[in-house]
Amino acid sequence: MRRPFRAPPPTKEGPRTNQEIRVREVQLIDHEGSNRGIIPTEEAMDIAMEAGLDLVEIQPKRAAASLQDPGLWAATNIRRRKKAAETRKKQKTVEIKEIKMRPNIDTHDYEVKMKNMLAVLQRRRQGQGGHSGSGAVKWPTRISA
Repeated sequence: MRRPFRAPPPTKEGPRTNQEIRVREVQLIDHEGSNRGIIPTEEAMDIAMEAGLDLVEIQPKRAAASLQDPGLWAATNIRRRKKAAETRKKQKTVEIKEIKMRPNIDTHDYEVKMKNMLAVLQRRRQGQGGHSGSGAVKWPTRISA
């Protein structure tokens, strides 16, 4: 298959399992959680086949592998994704509305800006999902006399 623009080959999502593990030796952790030490990958594959489990690479940098039930990683990954999506859905974002004024603002302009800020804060106080507010007075660098 031709890849336009030298795009990288598609990568598999998730950990490598069984024949996909390419290191010579792995630190094997069996299905009970006990450490079996560093053993050749072929021997670890044989142990996994005898137990009827998959050999799953859990830490590629350290070449650590675990014996797990087939499909266990997929099921836990789906649960983890659903939980993350649920927390993102429940998350509230709070915006801060800022009013900037100069010291020589006219009284009507000041009243309009304060009325708008009070409306924003009232909505938040009543639990309607309003925003937080802040005010800033912008002082000019030079004040002409």
